[in-house]
Amino acid sequence: VAWWLSLGLILAFLPYFPYSKHFHLVVAPINLALDRQRPALGSPHALPLNPSPGPLGSHRLEELPWPRLVDAFACIMCNRCQEVCPAYAAGTPLSPAALEVNKRFELKGLMRRLAAGQSSPHTLTASVIPEEAVWSCTTCAACVAICPVGNEPLQDILDIRRFLTLSEGRPPTRGGHVLRNIRFTGNPWGQNPEERGDWAIDLNVPVLAEKGTCDVLYWVGCSGSFDPRARTVARAVVQLLQRAGLDVAILGPEEWCTGDPARRMGEEGLFQECQRRNLETLRKYRFEQIVTACPHCWNVLGKEYTQNGLQVPVRHHTQLLAELLEEGRLRVRGEAPLRATFHDPCYLGRYNGEVSAPRRLVAAVPGLTYQEMPRSGRNSFCCGGGGGGAFYDIVGERRITDIRLEEARQAADQVLLTACPYCTIMFEGSAAKGEMRIQDVAELLLPVTEAGDGRHG
Repeated sequence: VAWWLSLGLILAFLPYFPYSKHFHLVVAPINLALDRQRPALGSPHALPLNPSPGPLGSHRLEELPWPRLVDAFACIMCNRCQEVCPAYAAGTPLSPAALEVNKRFELKGLMRRLAAGQSSPHTLTASVIPEEAVWSCTTCAACVAICPVGNEPLQDILDIRRFLTLSEGRPPTRGGHVLRNIRFTGNPWGQNPEERGDWAIDLNVPVLAEKGTCDVLYWVGCSGSFDPRARTVARAVVQLLQRAGLDVAILGPEEWCTGDPARRMGEEGLFQECQRRNLETLRKYRFEQIVTACPHCWNVLGKEYTQNGLQVPVRHHTQLLAELLEEGRLRVRGEAPLRATFHDPCYLGRYNGEVSAPRRLVAAVPGLTYQEMPRSGRNSFCCGGGGGGAFYDIVGERRITDIRLEEARQAADQVLLTACPYCTIMFEGSAAKGEMRIQDVAELLLPVTEAGDGRHG
């Protein structure tokens, strides 16, 4: 009786199995076998940003690439993506878990309609994710990094953004102004591109057009060129490189926005324009490496531009500075008696796996008391500035920036160190920082180092 009863239950369950969440037992291994590149986790790959087959993004469920339709059935509803999502923590409507669950529900209905010769009556923003939630994402990729079955809800959001921006002309609030600025002036603030090199006018930094070749091309980025706070970081980086005896130059007015904000806000065409212009400029000169203090520029130049012909090494400034200290070309000569913690930028740690270089720099400073935050390294919590969030308001119950600052104050109440101009600007602009000082690691090093003799150690 027991044997027949168990067999009967199994047979009764089989027709239900494909329609239940347990179907992930079959689909999840297929999803992982697709071997899609995922951000960091120690790998050299950046999060791929491949537009949907349709050039203008995705409007309906059936327009998403088929591997991301598989995501919906691979989801095990563990809610890990939701738990690490900064937008969800801030009380916005965005939930990566709800996105996948809603996709599964709509896909089941879509399959029935297709079998009956009908098309989907619903758009993605009407049935899967609210439009407000689409613009709440900071593209930090925490949801992608933590998913145990390889789902990529971030890619769906980017495809929907492409449709809203390119097809319907509805970028986020203030986003249209930012995109126009990039198109016509090459920077999100709409500043005069001829003033890109003004921050270094007293530092004797040559412009590459004057000499044609250099060892290190310092890619300043839009923030370092125009934002008053980020300019101090750019100055610190250049002074450290000069102190180490490097032949460093900048592009000055020839530098143009890499297109990172445009691409993350869905303006794929504008990104391609920025990429083409910058690649044409870079091909005119000879240099051994590109160094930048912006992880967003580093990610785009080093991972996305290289797919279209850029062949020189691209490094983050913390990597080069750590190398210069270890080679003895920079030498620590003072102390910094401070209590400090370090915030890992998402595009530095999670996207590109670089978590050791900034910490090697911090460890080299005598007198500094360092305390790690609970969410750090590749598991860091976003500052709220990615995905265009630095240029438009992400409306929630709280600010993402304030949540991170509370964690920082609990770890160290004097100095919050970071290595990204977006993070620096976001933290500086928040009243929640109180008396805490916000510093880039280059600003920490500048007053306590001198030129070394070049000998290791």
